[in-house]
Amino acid sequence: MNVNLYTSQFITDSVSWLDTKNNTIMSGDFTKLSYILPHMTMNGIYLEFPVELTKIEVIADKTQIKFFPHTTSNIAIIREFSKIELKILENYILTKQKHLNKVLLLSKQLASGFMKVYKENHLSSANPPDTFCVKISGVWETQADCGLTYKLFGGTSVPTL
Repeated sequence: MNVNLYTSQFITDSVSWLDTKNNTIMSGDFTKLSYILPHMTMNGIYLEFPVELTKIEVIADKTQIKFFPHTTSNIAIIREFSKIELKILENYILTKQKHLNKVLLLSKQLASGFMKVYKENHLSSANPPDTFCVKISGVWETQADCGLTYKLFGGTSVPTL
């Protein structure tokens, strides 16, 4: 089971590192993370992404979102995600006892005000999502650097009963 967490619910100490494997995308290594809570464990961390959007575009079966990163509400959300990114990478470096530069790709992406939505094969792009979450899967590493691997997922809000 996977549960979307709010950024305020994130606990760095709940992150656990799995075995490091050779990275098939780039030269280096990849380490998956698990998020361990008292009654469940998730592969990765799913964080609610309640950004105030300016546009959702569906182009050639691909969905992308645009938002102003400097509005008051979006600044707060981006700041929280940036703190989480930094905490996870610091935890990784400390746990692995390595001297690596932190590459803050998620923070940079959020500051751009643009993100692509990961498309799951079984979902249709005919109805754009109305809610989003960011899944943090693990950490990529080269000889000198490390950074998060993440995807933005779209979903549909469940009506209140």
